[in-house]
Amino acid sequence: MFLLDLILTGGVLVLLGGGGVVTYFDYKRGFPLARSLAGRVEGVYLRLTGKKSDGPVERARNAVMIQEVNVEKLRKSVALIAAASQVAYEESQQEILLAKRFEAVKNEALLKEDGESAQAAALGELEALKRANIQREFSEHHGAIAKNLEIRLAQQEQELLLMKDEKATIEVRTQVTEGTRQLYSLLSDVEAETGISAPRLMLKEELKKSRHEELTAENMIVLAEKRRKLQGKELPRQSVVSLEQIQGEINALQKRIALPEKAGEAVN
Repeated sequence: MFLLDLILTGGVLVLLGGGGVVTYFDYKRGFPLARSLAGRVEGVYLRLTGKKSDGPVERARNAVMIQEVNVEKLRKSVALIAAASQVAYEESQQEILLAKRFEAVKNEALLKEDGESAQAAALGELEALKRANIQREFSEHHGAIAKNLEIRLAQQEQELLLMKDEKATIEVRTQVTEGTRQLYSLLSDVEAETGISAPRLMLKEELKKSRHEELTAENMIVLAEKRRKLQGKELPRQSVVSLEQIQGEINALQKRIALPEKAGEAVN
């Protein structure tokens, strides 16, 4: 799918670069090819770089860039069509001059009563006039298109200026919004978008942690001092109990337990 998008993008580039006529018809339909090209180029670029589309400022810049591309192509289209009209006009004038020469040859042949030469000159004059008429119509048609496009071009250039102003407004608003979010972070101790603690709260947490570590170290020193003092004193001796003494204690305990039973038997 990615390869297909890449091939289609290249095809649109070649098509739009082919001449003013393609651009003219693209303009008449609202620049679908140019917009498709811009979208495909952006998609291919994002896929190649692995980047994601940015926020409103970047989207505004992309919109202005697309409009600039469209206006530039429209300028080239106007220039190409106007040049074609001018060339056709010049060729029509040349054909008119050629027709006049054929007319002169025809008149001279008629004076000499050379019917064959007069007929050939008349045919040449007629063909030259036909070509001149075709070139004149072509020139007038393309001249009208060029004038219409010049009017549209002026409108699109004004639109481009308006879009640039709107882009600047979006940039300013985005900066103000970012500043407001930073102020919110400073006032609330929490980031507006991520919910992460703001720098001031983070600093407080670090101060608390450092105080805890300081007290821990001090308590460790106190415990070490106590342990050292205990090691310096002589521990009390413990008496050793033999197995015979333990067995004697057990026997005495068993006798005390058995006494109530014997007392019951004597009563009976």
